[in-house]
Amino acid sequence: MEDYRQIIDDALRSFIQKQPDENMYKHMEYFLGFRDEHLSEVSIETGKRFRPLLTLMIANDYGGYKKALSAAVSIELFHNFSLIHDDIVDNDTLRRGRKTVWKAFGTHNAINSGDAQLLLACRVLLEDEALEASTVIRLQTYLLEKYQMVAEGQALDFALAEKSFSDEVVNEETYRMMTTKKTAVLIGAATAVAGIVSQKSEKEIQLLYDYGTELGLGYQLYDDYVSLWGTESATGKQKFGDIIERKKNLPALYAYQKASAEGKQQLLSVYEATNPLAREEVALVLNLIEKSGAEAYMKETIEKQKDRIEHLRNDLSLSKETNEYLHKLESRLLST
Repeated sequence: MEDYRQIIDDALRSFIQKQPDENMYKHMEYFLGFRDEHLSEVSIETGKRFRPLLTLMIANDYGGYKKALSAAVSIELFHNFSLIHDDIVDNDTLRRGRKTVWKAFGTHNAINSGDAQLLLACRVLLEDEALEASTVIRLQTYLLEKYQMVAEGQALDFALAEKSFSDEVVNEETYRMMTTKKTAVLIGAATAVAGIVSQKSEKEIQLLYDYGTELGLGYQLYDDYVSLWGTESATGKQKFGDIIERKKNLPALYAYQKASAEGKQQLLSVYEATNPLAREEVALVLNLIEKSGAEAYMKETIEKQKDRIEHLRNDLSLSKETNEYLHKLESRLLST
């Protein structure tokens, strides 16, 4: 897996450094771990790279990873562009244990660098001379469709954030729809493009997409879990950040569903206020979540998701070795 990560990092660095010598490209490199806050070259692990890693691993099993490299780079660039903008929206000052781009270089630079990174994500495939034109067109069309779905998921996330817990559309079903589009679709794309460049059957490509999408949903469920029951050193994020940002993640939705009338009112009072949360309010929300049994529910939900993921993985026409590698990756990503 580390070999794949190095291949991905080398490809990312090489593609960005082909661009003009402008600070906005160096801001991208900072976020990717290739530069420090002073924009000097370094090499810091700032992400799992598991989306492009999935692409290369599966494509290599099908016959070779090189034909999938530009698609993998596109997906990683798009993913990181979306995170740069997410940090601005959420007012997050830390990402992966380092200052976020807006915090380090200013909001204006973060917006512009993010926009430019999105353009690079769309360009990289067009510059891959090793791929046939028909394959480039198919990949570009497929990925742009998935990238658009991610934006739709982000819009749904905004809409849910503006609604009250008491609104009938604020529920687990809507949450899963939002999460699928915002997070899971991109992981589904990462697995599916390996099948597309390898000219696998439509059935196999669909299985790949379903596998990646279910893995992505599981990953988001796990992220919701560790946001409350993980450590800041392990996540690289602010402790109880989801509560502080008043996110209606699954533990919070479950807590509201299970709360007494008084508990529901307390959650509404905290989440519908506009002031920054005091420590006591964070503690109140955390207590309501704990009392609801949300931790046990999240663990149970994640275990069920693992079963769905395993079933789909075993339906793929992968070698035993790759199947085992994927299983290990799932265990690392979804271990509660």
